[in-house]
Amino acid sequence: AFAGKVSKTMVHEICEKTGFSDCKLVSALAAYESKYRTNVFNPEKTGSVGLLQIQCGTAAMLGYKDCNKLYELRHNIK
Repeated sequence: AFAGKVSKTMVHEICEKTGFSDCKLVSALAAYESKYRTNVFNPEKTGSVGLLQIQCGTAAMLGYKDCNKLYELRHNIK
């Protein structure tokens, strides 16, 4: 897991490993949502977590049982 800020290059590398087709979009979302910070929690956005500010409820619908995993770069992008 990466704590703090990550690079655009790192986001692209993880994105490509997950098989996502538009890594430029993922990078733009990361810049907008968290300024490339993995350790962000926003209670004002109903508990949005991590790099892409994923909501715990959304993650649960996708099968994540532990919202804390969203702080990990590869889980947040996946």
